[in-house]
Amino acid sequence: MFTEPFRIKTIEPIVFLTRRQRLKVLAEAGYNIFKVPGDKIAFDFLTDSGTGALSKYQLAASGMGDEAYSESESWLRFKKAIQKLSGKKEIIPVHQARGAEKLLAEVLVSSPGDFILSNTLYDTTRGNFESAGANCLDFLVQGELSSWKKFKGNLDLKKAEKFLRQNNSSVKAIVLTLTNNTNGGQPVSYENVFAASKLAASRNIPLILDACRISENGFFIKKLEKGFERFSVQEIIKKLCGLADVVYMSAKKDGLSDAGGFLSTNNKSIAANLRRLANFYEGYPTSGGMSGKTMESAIRGFEETAHEDYLDYRVSQVAYLHSGLAKIGFSLVNPPGGHAVYIDAAKTLAHVKKNNFPAQTLIVAFYAEAGMRCSEMAGSLTRGMNEPLELVRLAIPRRVYTKSHIESVLEAGLRIWKQRKNLRGFTIVQAPKHLRQFSAVLKPLTPSLFYN
Repeated sequence: MFTEPFRIKTIEPIVFLTRRQRLKVLAEAGYNIFKVPGDKIAFDFLTDSGTGALSKYQLAASGMGDEAYSESESWLRFKKAIQKLSGKKEIIPVHQARGAEKLLAEVLVSSPGDFILSNTLYDTTRGNFESAGANCLDFLVQGELSSWKKFKGNLDLKKAEKFLRQNNSSVKAIVLTLTNNTNGGQPVSYENVFAASKLAASRNIPLILDACRISENGFFIKKLEKGFERFSVQEIIKKLCGLADVVYMSAKKDGLSDAGGFLSTNNKSIAANLRRLANFYEGYPTSGGMSGKTMESAIRGFEETAHEDYLDYRVSQVAYLHSGLAKIGFSLVNPPGGHAVYIDAAKTLAHVKKNNFPAQTLIVAFYAEAGMRCSEMAGSLTRGMNEPLELVRLAIPRRVYTKSHIESVLEAGLRIWKQRKNLRGFTIVQAPKHLRQFSAVLKPLTPSLFYN
């Protein structure tokens, strides 16, 4: 159980459509949830990126925004805040994390055949490095999706070390994603980051932290890893950052902001190259495409995200949804992560063939029953028939939805569960070759959508 550690002072009305209306919306959108208009969504669990609620302190701070083009007061405050957060001197602002990924890819990858090793790269991170010519390899500690093993986001150090012994000169970086978004939002242990840091240093390659959800990861370390009980989450964050050569972060996740991000490092050579490219892609080096208002809001957001009463609520809210779906019978990625619940659609809808898109079928069912939008994190629609997983991600925006909203989603989940064997799946009418999940047009196998 959890209680929201805040009071609500500003509201946004939710329009609840009837089921018949929702079915019509789905048909008009070609059964693609990305094409459903925002005003037709009751519960938007598509992403937790940039969708959180700002606090009154963030809104007040945004009024201090200095919009000077160069060396604004807001930038100076932002730089100081990130130096304190990361413990690093060189700060490069960006409009969001994928901007940082683009810069890193161009700086680090020098030729086709270069390798980037990771616990699991997020899709945009992989895309940016592969576009620059790199081969991206995920070395994730193996384990069943349903197992309750702690720190399932860890890098498999033995596999990474073995690969480095054979290909050291071609490996340009080790990238650790905290938390491991693609693998169910699972945390990475401090011990694992420490060992990865030692491994990278021994091979003279940089260790990079994708720190988008580092506050949630730090909270898991405090609660689950022996010896960290006495440390604050802020102290754990700084310790994690201290192990890395480069840290980058989207302010849209654990920054509790609607835009922005940064790169930080103590390596002046890397910083100089990142700034040079930032001039082309991200705007002026003292703004990174952010307004002064955004920087001021993010400064406060980075502080608030480390508050342990907030993090306890945040993690407990995700666990509450996870527990409710598990009690109904859904197959899930265990244990619950820090920002989302992941449903194993391949097991939940074992009768739906892979070429009829089990994950997408479940996504459409949730909209039909609850007006809820969620996404396929790994599955046949997003990644094709060679993708072994069929995961549906329910990413909960920060400080937006209450316990009663979660209970409404669970009620819809129960209705879906009772009718699950009647879910039939879809075929593709038309779709582009790449990133087809965003624009594909689908057709249900049965005239009555997915229920007989």
